[in-house]
Amino acid sequence: MLLKKLKAMQAALVVALLAMASVAGWAQAPAGYYKSAEGKSGAQLLKALEAIVGPHTVVSYNGLWQVYKKSDVTAQGKIWDMYSTSQYTPGNDQCGSYSEVGQCYNREHSMPKSWFGDASPMVSDAFHIVPTDGKVNAQRGNYPYGECAGGTNLGTHNGVKALGRLGTSTFPGYTGTVFEPDDQYKGDFARNYFYMAAAYNDKIAGWNSPMLAKNDYPAFTDWAVNLLLKWSREDPVSSKETNRNNVVYTYQHNRNPFIDNPELVEYIWGDKKTTPWYPGGATGAITQPDNGLVIDLGITGKGMTLTKSINVKGSNLTKDLAVTVAGAGFGATVTSITAAQANAGYTLTVTFSSQTATTATGSLTLSSSEATTTVKLNAEAVDGIPALEATNINAAGFRANWLNINGPDAKYELHVACIGVIGTPYDPSQNYHEMDGYPVEVNAADEHYDVYGHSAMAYVYWLTSQSGLTSNKVQVSTDFYPSSASIQEPEGGFTFTCKPGEESPILEGEATVVDPYNESATLDVNGNFEVSLDRINWSTSIFIRSIAWPVSTSPEPTYDDTPTTFYVRIADTSKEGTYDGELAINDVSQRANVDVHATIGNPVSFIEDFEKAPTGGYWTKDVQGSACLWHFANAGVWGDAAKDHPSGKQCARLGKSSSEAWIAMADDKMDGASKIAFDAAAFGSDPAGTIAVSYSTNGGSTWTKLKDVDVAQPTGNALNHYEIATGDIKGNVRFKLERTAGNRFNIDNIAITDASSSAIALQQRGWDAYAAPQQGITLVPVAGKATSFKVWNMDAQAVFSGRLKATRTIELPAGVYVVVAQGTSKKVVVR
Repeated sequence: MLLKKLKAMQAALVVALLAMASVAGWAQAPAGYYKSAEGKSGAQLLKALEAIVGPHTVVSYNGLWQVYKKSDVTAQGKIWDMYSTSQYTPGNDQCGSYSEVGQCYNREHSMPKSWFGDASPMVSDAFHIVPTDGKVNAQRGNYPYGECAGGTNLGTHNGVKALGRLGTSTFPGYTGTVFEPDDQYKGDFARNYFYMAAAYNDKIAGWNSPMLAKNDYPAFTDWAVNLLLKWSREDPVSSKETNRNNVVYTYQHNRNPFIDNPELVEYIWGDKKTTPWYPGGATGAITQPDNGLVIDLGITGKGMTLTKSINVKGSNLTKDLAVTVAGAGFGATVTSITAAQANAGYTLTVTFSSQTATTATGSLTLSSSEATTTVKLNAEAVDGIPALEATNINAAGFRANWLNINGPDAKYELHVACIGVIGTPYDPSQNYHEMDGYPVEVNAADEHYDVYGHSAMAYVYWLTSQSGLTSNKVQVSTDFYPSSASIQEPEGGFTFTCKPGEESPILEGEATVVDPYNESATLDVNGNFEVSLDRINWSTSIFIRSIAWPVSTSPEPTYDDTPTTFYVRIADTSKEGTYDGELAINDVSQRANVDVHATIGNPVSFIEDFEKAPTGGYWTKDVQGSACLWHFANAGVWGDAAKDHPSGKQCARLGKSSSEAWIAMADDKMDGASKIAFDAAAFGSDPAGTIAVSYSTNGGSTWTKLKDVDVAQPTGNALNHYEIATGDIKGNVRFKLERTAGNRFNIDNIAITDASSSAIALQQRGWDAYAAPQQGITLVPVAGKATSFKVWNMDAQAVFSGRLKATRTIELPAGVYVVVAQGTSKKVVVR
């Protein structure tokens, strides 16, 4: 009953979200998405799903933060956390460091990345990586999911309740340590695991876990299969999962089939694993053709036979289908189709013939005791040459089609008249003037003629023969020139990271605009970003070339579709923070846009929580911590977590005797420091006091005091948090925390943020080349390294070869070039 109530609350919360979500239109998989999996079961069905959902667009690990802003938000716009009841703000409450439940959220690999060796693309696949409370995520670790009696739950902190518990498995078949998720999310995690077995079926045999069988089928151990089946049955698909599936699809362009079709698990691992799967589990159905469909066989001359192929498809049929045709002149090549033929797919040929000119209607019925479908048939026989509908219609013209009824050597005359602007209906009472060059003599046996090189208008065409035959008239309107706009992003998207004051990385993209009515468009960016065509002149808006008219028009229009290369960077890197923007092509008739993201800040590369250190004290000796080796003087590591350090099981403690008490790093931290933070409080009922924080840049030979920190008694049962700006210490550094007043102090979660840097971020390939307007190509060698360049034109001629130590612009005429260096290449267009 509790699970049903939770599911009902969950569904209600999602209703408002779905009304606002930009992806709400994706209520299900696109038509035919799972077609190739139909009729299969067991291992074959799992392998078929791999071919469907395995290939996908890889989202970077950092890019998951952006996915979560749409895929995992509640109706109130908060992060939907499956490990706690927190109300995190997307983007603002990302981990970070944490000591309690409810402080921040991070990216939880529901299938731990250690199981597959941190390999890509699994390591950043959004379908199994979900936002969760950082503290509970750390508790789960890489333990398998399971069920346990009792176990440890991290409790409640500041009103946020931890969900799930860690304990000894009580599920039959496994006795190790497991993490049991909350009941309301067990089905979600089961379907995540089923997805991983499908999407990575070619890899999963090489992964290691108590839940994995080291094979591609069934992929999971027996106890894991039974557990996951139980969870998927007891906790059905929710609106939360459906919305998440739809959002992730817009980023990765693949789906979780076990959310779209939950019954699939039964056909692969469950009670129906020897039964062929069809969507919805339907049996005895005719899926093609649709009942009530109208099929037009087309036009023929009187006395000639028309044929039409119709695809017949059944699902789980056990009875043969009778084929019945009604209507004068209509027929079929067979009178029955076996159930096996229909289930496999059968091509049925329907015919029509008439000795007189007529417009005919009929029907085709496929029937058995378990399924029936009827379609309508139309056909026309004309007293003359049958002119058919135009094909290959585009902005430059069309293809006129007909049937030859006068033998292989006959000649026809093709007549074409313009009747007005696009959409003008043909009026048989009007005497339209034929276009210049028409009528034109054509070979009757060709049965088509290309009418190209004309404006986008409405036309009518017909044919005549020397013997006096005339065809029906066919109306056709040519299309306007197609318009389109697109932006090609670099791998990982336009996502930037840099330190405060550091020169922004530069990312490269390509923009393509096809608009015959506008020869230029603008590329605009907002937020803390700017764009450039030459990496010299930067602004928030630049003009880019639009592909205006076809290079040729017959038989199909072709375009000079060379895209415009552009560059993006952060405009101002002086302030720490997270920045979001939009990069957009704004044209008269087209618009394309992509997101741009940046994070400016020094990373925390050192965190000491003393969880791996031995307990005891008070010592004067070296102690190995979680992050480095420490010198302890009258200090120890204690594990009585109920006393002032609930953030973990252990913390360091300075002694209270009259002798000195301190802890100091015995290993250097590289990359300097811009900030040190730590949690501390007086132990138990001891009085408040002072801890001096010092640093050393010479291996601990000398120490420089940064600050005396006044450390208070604990707040409730929690340590207090302190942060000190270090003034951007460069190179190797160590820190020392020493009691200068007071008695005993608990110290935990020492975090050091890297120093700022002014190094220029280079492109991934190390070197670069870009167009210098009206000059040629600018070549940028690898920083600090002489780089050999070769530049080739489109005639495979080398136009430059040289070894450069500094940036240089080489003069070249307009054209397309390929630049090669360091074993990689880049195309550059000089205009």
